[in-house]
Amino acid sequence: MSVCRNRMRQYPALVNCTTIDWFSEWPADALLEVADKYLEHTDMANEEEVSAACALFYLLVYVSSVALVII
Repeated sequence: MSVCRNRMRQYPALVNCTTIDWFSEWPADALLEVADKYLEHTDMANEEEVSAACALFYLLVYVSSVALVII
């Protein structure tokens, strides 16, 4: 048996508890577009100013939370 296979049998958490981060950072314009699409199904969809402010808020929350994770 190979050394790698023996290690995997001794420490199954190396395989079972491993996660891969497939996500990369989103560009700001894509985040705003997703927020706009989400908000068009709400009661605020008719109020452009409120909807735009909420979309910008979503963007700022995402960007600041990513910055905190990187630190």
